[in-house]
Amino acid sequence: MHTPTFMSDPMISADSIRAESAPDRRTEPAAHVALLAVQVFFSTLPIAAKYHVLPHMPPAGLVMLRVLGGAIVLMALARARGRLTILDRRDFVKIGVYALLGVTINQLLFIEGLSRTTAINAQVIATTIPAFTLGFGVMLGIDRLSWLRVVGILMAASGAIYLVGPDRIEFTPDTTIGNAMIAVNAVAYSLYLVLAKPMLAKYDSVSVMAWVFLFGAIGVLPFGAVSLASSGALVTMPGSAWAGVAFIILIPTVGSYLLNAWALKRSAPSIVATYVYLQPLLTGLLAVMMQGEPIDPRAIPSAALIFAGVALTTRRQPDAS
Repeated sequence: MHTPTFMSDPMISADSIRAESAPDRRTEPAAHVALLAVQVFFSTLPIAAKYHVLPHMPPAGLVMLRVLGGAIVLMALARARGRLTILDRRDFVKIGVYALLGVTINQLLFIEGLSRTTAINAQVIATTIPAFTLGFGVMLGIDRLSWLRVVGILMAASGAIYLVGPDRIEFTPDTTIGNAMIAVNAVAYSLYLVLAKPMLAKYDSVSVMAWVFLFGAIGVLPFGAVSLASSGALVTMPGSAWAGVAFIILIPTVGSYLLNAWALKRSAPSIVATYVYLQPLLTGLLAVMMQGEPIDPRAIPSAALIFAGVALTTRRQPDAS
């Protein structure tokens, strides 16, 4: 990934981003509801994938089916709404960048990185996403740096790290490559949140996401196709696994990305990113409810820190520090 190339392109310059999107002063209450729903939807992904799909197909194959299926559904929705057209053809270059960052790199590196490191490491590294997002947003004039936002991010990050267990983190030579992949994934997703906001202010969010997923599907298709062909999963998968794939496409993919885009249009990127801290908490809760997994004693103090941090981060701060 060559970030300076993206920034130096005259069609994706910092000045053009500032011109299209000023720092947010207020987040609509409905956006907070949408962001909470996004995390609930995203939290169902690990459970659906782990227990229903991945036992029958390779991870890269699931990524391909997820992105390709999402593209088909989103393109159909955008066409039905009559808002599929992108008026300025130069915007397709930007959408291609969003697809590379938010779909291709984000999903492939996370899956491949997770296979080379531990789930604990991946969750801890993911806590850097809001910090990266705030940093990129401030540099590009889309977000504002305030002490409340910084303290809130640190507090929520502390709760998330405590929940997954800092004593279980493993930084060894065997996990180095996987950790690096997860870190690049975090940077890519953070850039995606910041860079996509001006486009969402310009066009209908369903239309933007439809094109993002279409370009993203092109990026993941070679990896997923090879993986599926070598595994023979398409022939041997049971109906329950296909039901799991359909669920993943509709809920933690189409539903999550659409609501996330809708909320991003109405709030600062760092606020959108901060809600990511709710994912391990919600995933653990769903695992207890749906799979009968034991309750983690760290859950209550972690929840207190996470919710307090999110509350501080999303609190209106009229004056930039």
